[in-house]
Amino acid sequence: TTIANNSVVNNNDDGIRLIKSSYNTIINNCVSNNGRDGIFLFKSNNNMIANNSVVNNSDGGIVLLEYSDSNTIANNSVMNNNDGISLGGSNNNTIVNNKVANNLDGISITTLDDIDSNMTYYSNSNTITNNIVINNKYEGIYLTQSNNNTIANNSVSNNGGDGINVYFCNNTIMANNTIINNSNSGILLQDSNNNTIANNVIVNNGWDGVYLIGFNNTVVNNEVINNRCGISLGGSRNTIANNTVIKNSEDGIYLANSHNNTILGNKVKSNGDGISISINCTRNI
Repeated sequence: TTIANNSVVNNNDDGIRLIKSSYNTIINNCVSNNGRDGIFLFKSNNNMIANNSVVNNSDGGIVLLEYSDSNTIANNSVMNNNDGISLGGSNNNTIVNNKVANNLDGISITTLDDIDSNMTYYSNSNTITNNIVINNKYEGIYLTQSNNNTIANNSVSNNGGDGINVYFCNNTIMANNTIINNSNSGILLQDSNNNTIANNVIVNNGWDGVYLIGFNNTVVNNEVINNRCGISLGGSRNTIANNTVIKNSEDGIYLANSHNNTILGNKVKSNGDGISISINCTRNI
């Protein structure tokens, strides 16, 4: 089924809803001012959501829940909703070339707890690429309890919280993003292991450029400039290598409660302190 060129406005509940439906195309629609979500998918796979204007809906702009897998969300304008694009318990989706602006959170990928079945549905192996995520009230891109996701080639700027916030996630790749002028940290990585932060431009964020708590993470080849602290680390067996860390107002690279980390080949210039190792740190190279 193709849903195309419709004006879907001022409905009491969702604008467009797919339940257990696959291989549909939702394209070139104006979906606005609906009482719940703009576009909502539940247990729906292999659908294309493209070139829609999804604006001013009371809940989410585009929402995928509970095994809504292998869908593509492309070239949409998602603005002034509660959350912009939200995945809960959904896998192998592609979010590409969207403009996500002026929502509460921009793009979020989370688990979904089903109280009735006592099951938790995870959101793994999704790709967020080439999106503009700007002027959202809280987080630009937010991941929690989700693994093997990729965040690449996005522009994430002027959000009211962190640019990218990753909590309790493993094997996430964050690469080639431009992360500028967010109110909190550029990248916040908490209780997360085996992640890669590479080749990002992280500039003029209100808190730290990269704030990392976890194990076996790699921070490599990033430009981290004009933040409060450049790279702040707590954890063990992390690698910080070949980064350019310049003109951050406090420390360039800061370690606390950190053990067996490697700091190698970085350019650390014109910060408050260059490299600062503080509370309870041992065996760092």
